[in-house]
Amino acid sequence: TLGAANGVDLLGVWVASVLTAQSVQFWSQTAGSVTGIPVVGTSTLVGNTFYPFPGRFPGGLTYYVAAEDVDVTIYWNPAT
Repeated sequence: TLGAANGVDLLGVWVASVLTAQSVQFWSQTAGSVTGIPVVGTSTLVGNTFYPFPGRFPGGLTYYVAAEDVDVTIYWNPAT
């Protein structure tokens, strides 16, 4: 989880490399919910790609990467 119930501004996601069939999911956090509201469903990642994803998530952001061998960098800032 990014922000842990504090606001997050998401800028984008850089994927350096992936293996076969790896994917990512994002949820906007809401009070009393484990995963929150889906923002990005299961999305297949392409290596050596930057995905711009501008968005503001007042309650934080949870992410899940379907395989541990993916090299993903999430660019974000605390929301002001």
